[in-house]
Amino acid sequence: MNKRGLHVLLFLQCIFFIQHINAQEQGFVFPIGCRVVIQLDTLSQAGTSDYQVIYYEDFSEIVDTYDNINHFFIDQPKNTIQFVFTVATHGKTRSEVEKNYRSIFLVRSRYPYELSYSAAVSAHVSEEFAPAKVQTLIPNVKNTELWQYFTDSIAIYDFGKVLRNDMEQKKIRINQSNGNSF
Repeated sequence: MNKRGLHVLLFLQCIFFIQHINAQEQGFVFPIGCRVVIQLDTLSQAGTSDYQVIYYEDFSEIVDTYDNINHFFIDQPKNTIQFVFTVATHGKTRSEVEKNYRSIFLVRSRYPYELSYSAAVSAHVSEEFAPAKVQTLIPNVKNTELWQYFTDSIAIYDFGKVLRNDMEQKKIRINQSNGNSF
């Protein structure tokens, strides 16, 4: 897909804005080409939360797959989650750049604790959503989600606070201090 085609796709997706998904999931569907800030409602006894969208803007910029931290707001408020869902690519030559186009979902949480969430994605060729495996959100750390196929919509829902026992917390701190990923 060439750059012009991607811009047309992004424009068409932005027309549809935010759609509510199944009420059971209590989430939203976001089209590719957006930057959003959400705020969680009070966590329930089960540790899960609904959320509200507090900021939305169209985002039609194509970003670098690896060098993309500067697309977050510098002054993102505490107790919010920001994400950018757009197109990314990388490469040294024009043919490499054209070959490496893909959807990218950048997420940064400003909550003081780890959060889990669920996501489902839809490819351009299908209107059905498929569950997507996503990373735990660690406070003030950028998460990057990439898929092997081009996705044009993402549903995010089922946010919850990650509760760990003391032994797991110690293991995580040891791995982080040794520079190991977990």
